[in-house]
Amino acid sequence: RPRRLQSAAVWTLLALIVGGIVLSNLFRASVEGDFDSRLKFDLDGLIAAAEPDSEGRVSLRERFSDPRFERVYSGWYWQIVPEQPKGDIRISRSLWDKAIRLTDFRMNSGVAWGHGLGPEDESVRVVARHIEFPVTATPQKGDVRTYTFLVAGNVSEVQNEVANFNTLLFWSFAIFGLGLI
Repeated sequence: RPRRLQSAAVWTLLALIVGGIVLSNLFRASVEGDFDSRLKFDLDGLIAAAEPDSEGRVSLRERFSDPRFERVYSGWYWQIVPEQPKGDIRISRSLWDKAIRLTDFRMNSGVAWGHGLGPEDESVRVVARHIEFPVTATPQKGDVRTYTFLVAGNVSEVQNEVANFNTLLFWSFAIFGLGLI
């Protein structure tokens, strides 16, 4: 009888550990998916607020005024980088006078996803897209200027949510496991 009790306790413990790992991974995937959706939404808003002039230079309309991008070093950043040497890089106020440094990147359905370092060397998740604007000030047909629109968010937000969930999950399963045993 004590042997059965030990065996049941071991199987209960293993089931709780496996269940906890599965739940933790599902939660992480969900939080990361939500975070990526938020970044993509902000990228679309940034692109929609861009207004090219006749020479293809870009300015932003006031419609893109999310306060997260206004507070210096907030963890939320955007930048617009011209692909030609002409033109200045445009950055959010939150970047102050720095730029996002990319560490890895890959294309997925016309959108580039990756990671980088923010102005205080914090790890950020990055989404970017290349956009072409017509240049109407020149007589050449098809003359365009290409820009890379980039939005980044501090991944510590995701890591904190997952860590809080894992702590709650651990203590819940520990109490549940003790009750079962």
